[in-house]
Amino acid sequence: MLIEGTILGLILGKIRGGKFSNLGDMQINGWTILILALLLQLTPIISEDFPFFAKYQPHIYATSIILTMICICMNLRKKGMWAFFVGILLNLIVIAFNGFQMPISFSALKLAGLDSMVNAIQSGDMMHFRSLEGAAQGIKMLAKFIPIPKPYPLPKVISIGDIFITLGLILFITGEMKKSKFYVRHRMIKHGYKGRI
Repeated sequence: MLIEGTILGLILGKIRGGKFSNLGDMQINGWTILILALLLQLTPIISEDFPFFAKYQPHIYATSIILTMICICMNLRKKGMWAFFVGILLNLIVIAFNGFQMPISFSALKLAGLDSMVNAIQSGDMMHFRSLEGAAQGIKMLAKFIPIPKPYPLPKVISIGDIFITLGLILFITGEMKKSKFYVRHRMIKHGYKGRI
């Protein structure tokens, strides 16, 4: 839902009088941690060439989520970060109780037209996912079970945590776009002054 959240955030930010130029002055504390987390999310793509990544894919997936939470905690004052934190925490809880794998409903995947993803999970090609039917009881409501089927251009199955993450991204982008020039310049001057110390 990152693509959808970004697009909606940009549209709503512009409608509410925000400026795209403000995004160029955006400052995120611990951005290197976030980049590392995103790179870890991409390891399944190279897992066939690097057996280490394939073997520990669920643990790498959990690590990426934890790193993302650390980065969010460093930026909690920014608008929308509370929703980000709640969403990622919910996803982390459900994978922690399911062997570091995210449970996902196969019936929801089929409803969304993602039969190939079902086959990939069953064959072990997507090790950070597991069937919802075999997941730990009591927290299945936190798993991915909400289908977004075609004709939606990006069909998928999402969790409640994903909804919070999308909301956080929308609020964050609109908040950054609506910052006044005075606030942005004040942050830049303050940052530059500290850099000279």
